Amino acid sequence: MASQDDRRKSPRIQLKLTFSVSYENTIVTGELLDLSTGGICFASKLEFSQDASFFLTLPGNDEKEIEAQVVRCDPLPYASCRVAATFVGGELPYLENIVKFTKGDWN
Repeated sequence: MASQDDRRKSPRIQLKLTFSVSYENTIVTGELLDLSTGGICFASKLEFSQDASFFLTLPGNDEKEIEAQVVRCDPLPYASCRVAATFVGGELPYLENIVKFTKGDWN
C-alpha cells in the first residue's frame, strides 16, 4: 500500500510563515506548516469544520484570495487544530513561485 506522501500529486514543501485566513466572516492568522500546488496545511487557533470552504492570502500572490476546502482538522497541543485543505479549482502552479520567494530562491 502506498504511503500518503506517495499518493500526492504534488510534493509538499515545508515552510514556516504567517498568513491570513477568512472563515465564517472572521479573519484569523494561520501558521503555515507546508504547501503544495494542490493544497495547504497550517496551524490555526480557530477550529475548522470538515469540508468547509475558506479563503486565504499568501505572500507573492498580489494579495489575491485563494479558495480552499478543509479535508481534516486535527488537534494540536499549541493551537486549536492543524488544518489540511485542498485548493478549490485544482492545482495552482504559480504557488511554486511563492515557495521560491519565501525561501529566498527567486533567481
